[in-house]
Amino acid sequence: MKNVFLIEFNERAVSGFTTFKNELSSCVIELGYKMNKIVLDAPVLDFCITIEGDTTVYEIPYTLSQQLDLLPYILRLYISDSSSTIFLHNFSPSYNIVSLFRKHFPKSKILYAIHDFIWLSKLNGCIEDFRLKIRNKDESDSIYNVYIDGIKTFNLVDRIICLSNDTLNLLKQEYFIDKSKLSYVPNGLKDSFSELSLTEKDSIRDELHIGKDELVFLVVGRISIQKGALDILDAFNLLNQRYTNFRLIFAGDVPTNFLNYIPHSIRDKIILLGVVETAMLHKIYSIADAGLIASYYEQCSYVGIEMKMFSLPVIASDAFGVRCMFDSSNAIVYHICTERRKTALNLYGAIVRFLDKPIAERDKISISSRKSYLEHYSSDTMSSNYSKLLKL
Repeated sequence: MKNVFLIEFNERAVSGFTTFKNELSSCVIELGYKMNKIVLDAPVLDFCITIEGDTTVYEIPYTLSQQLDLLPYILRLYISDSSSTIFLHNFSPSYNIVSLFRKHFPKSKILYAIHDFIWLSKLNGCIEDFRLKIRNKDESDSIYNVYIDGIKTFNLVDRIICLSNDTLNLLKQEYFIDKSKLSYVPNGLKDSFSELSLTEKDSIRDELHIGKDELVFLVVGRISIQKGALDILDAFNLLNQRYTNFRLIFAGDVPTNFLNYIPHSIRDKIILLGVVETAMLHKIYSIADAGLIASYYEQCSYVGIEMKMFSLPVIASDAFGVRCMFDSSNAIVYHICTERRKTALNLYGAIVRFLDKPIAERDKISISSRKSYLEHYSSDTMSSNYSKLLKL
């Protein structure tokens, strides 16, 4: 039996990577592979092996995680080096650890899944700034060094998993990675959609003190500049001057200073729910009239997938990664600019375009959104993609 070993750092909070791990584990096990995890910086005092359901977990304490040269020798006592062993690496910078696994497990396969680029966060998704920095070749620049680490790592592994076509194209054009090493495998989610009755929807609206005729716009996930939170506030502040029959829901971590940024004119229009349990979040998806994906960059947004799953019309940016999930057939798309004020105006314009559409046109977007989920982001599609990938 083939063994898949997911290499990760201990997570200190629930994130999109948590969802990825859960979906991947289900996928791997259903395909008949043995699922394993190698967890660095695990909250344990000594190296230990535990069993979590169908998964074997190799927990590496912080002290050992800092002594990478010793790690492969310990793992070789428990993990065989063969073509039936597959390592899946998931973080950056990564050359040091990937090179050690390549050296000590030469017969095994190493796959690398790109969940993020560090420089995307530092440059707030601006690809042109990234291109400028790597062409300057400044070795004192952390972004250039991360870029070089990526080139070295990507050339060591057997296959690179790209969650978006933007990432795949970037690796070809800027990292000069041979296309034979690249696989486009978007994230997938099990279908949790269920239609609520009008009575159930009214009950949820009553619980949240939302009027029957108010349109509900929904933002899900971490509230941050990168996710477009300030653009959303500015856009709805403008909207409130011409259209007041709406509520804006934020479901996710709320920064302590976020209230300071909310304009007084729309404070009574906004509902801050904080982190919401999955069952309740699904109910909120069911009462929402539109979802907002205002990010400056993504790889393959689970929030975006959930909105598609629940057949939500989405108002989305054309940022890196986001534009791979949403287009004019399944969303209202607006342009991200270098000036945030212009970006907020573009978002406002997209919201107005949505509101101006007849109900029949909104319904078409809703149907197309659900169709996109079924064709590209379902757990079955993800399983099919990994079935091909793990046979390589």
